[in-house]
Amino acid sequence: MLKKIILSFGVLFCFASCIAADEGFKIYDLKVPGQTQQVHYQLYYPQMFKDKNLPVLICVGGLPIIDGKYVHSDTKECFGPAWKQMADERGLAILGVGFLFDEEDWKHKKSYQYPRAWSGRAVLDILQKLSQEHRINIDELFLYGVSAGSQFSMRFAFMNPLKVKGVTAHAAGGYDPPLGKIPTKFLMTVGENDNVKFVRKDMAVEFSQAASLFDIDHQLEIIPDIAHIQTEKQNEMSREFIQDVLDSENIKEDLSFDIPSVAMGIREEDLFTTFPRDQARTRRVQGSDEWITYLYGPQQKDFITFYIKEGQVFNWGLNARSEIVDEYLSEFASGGLMRSYPNISKALVNAMNHLPEEAFFKVTDRKKPLVFLDVITSGIARYANATQMRLRADDPPAFQDGFYVIKLGDELNNGDAKAIEGVILHEIIHDYLDHLNGAPVTCDTERQTNRLLKEWGFEENWQMASDQFGAKNKSDSPCFDE
Repeated sequence: MLKKIILSFGVLFCFASCIAADEGFKIYDLKVPGQTQQVHYQLYYPQMFKDKNLPVLICVGGLPIIDGKYVHSDTKECFGPAWKQMADERGLAILGVGFLFDEEDWKHKKSYQYPRAWSGRAVLDILQKLSQEHRINIDELFLYGVSAGSQFSMRFAFMNPLKVKGVTAHAAGGYDPPLGKIPTKFLMTVGENDNVKFVRKDMAVEFSQAASLFDIDHQLEIIPDIAHIQTEKQNEMSREFIQDVLDSENIKEDLSFDIPSVAMGIREEDLFTTFPRDQARTRRVQGSDEWITYLYGPQQKDFITFYIKEGQVFNWGLNARSEIVDEYLSEFASGGLMRSYPNISKALVNAMNHLPEEAFFKVTDRKKPLVFLDVITSGIARYANATQMRLRADDPPAFQDGFYVIKLGDELNNGDAKAIEGVILHEIIHDYLDHLNGAPVTCDTERQTNRLLKEWGFEENWQMASDQFGAKNKSDSPCFDE
């Protein structure tokens, strides 16, 4: 999972549309601690759809500068003839939003590029106000962003993944890493040469790779021979993308089950009325931050993970395997193993992430969890040592049906990562196949385990594990000659 957050201001060298509009907009004042943020907004509403609640396209531009000073971004970023024609033909309201950039706020992640600070709330307030004046559907949103505006658009979508159906983001100077799959669809574009002052192309590629890990529906287009500039070709791509999403099936059907109506920013106690703590699958706590995962879906075979920050739901994702693995190992792997043996801990994380879904589901059942312990073979600790596992007061229950322990020797840390992973996967398969349920492990069960390891696609790991850690003579293993 992508861990770092990448960002830049978002100044865009573009055409005349970046000049701040000086008429036709309204002003919304949002009071935040210590100041009032003034937001410009303007609505285009096709008059022939008065009897229908229209989806809304929210457009946010870059950072225009006049006489050396930042001014509000243009509310007419999407008000050109081609945009209005699409709105008229498809029944789509267009909301242009103009923000004022403050460099000092940006340093503290409180500028408008960060919708969790204040700009997201301002847009939601404006939508609510407009819904009382026009027939718009504030739960069916699209976003178009340029440069700094695309930073806002991307982050706003992850704040409101049920409301935002599609995002077109161009030349973003910053992305936040996804926690897991969300239903929103994304089109991202960036110039081939937009990698000088800020490495926007590299940022886009890195985010795309992270999104692919979670099967987020997205496409990245690198536009040849341009740097940090917005072209009509990119606008055409945006309009085509929005119309394709409008034509697509309902996003909930794509996921085969209903998605919970959990709003970002709700208090954790409200979340736990819908998702009780004692029904959680895994949990991880780091300071005041908490990640907690539940089974979800009609078959209870999917996972939904919530990230709680300062007592509020900050984000959520579906089937976020890498985060679930982090949660699981924080609960059921010894601290010594994870901290003192970097090669083993890395291989363990990889093994858990690479397990087939059915196996992962079975061996991570906290009613009978798979527990990983380190075995010390040197120093006086080789004679006797201890490991403590405890449940915190608000942890979900565990061990109701027992547990399965895999003991990993410290000398394993001297091996290659793939070889160590092969050893760990071999031992996990024993648990998956219930080989220790009252019957002795025989050469037949060892052969069965190795066959399945290869069937899962880990033949290279198996071979490396055999070479580095396998039996070298009959005294090492009764199965040596077989």
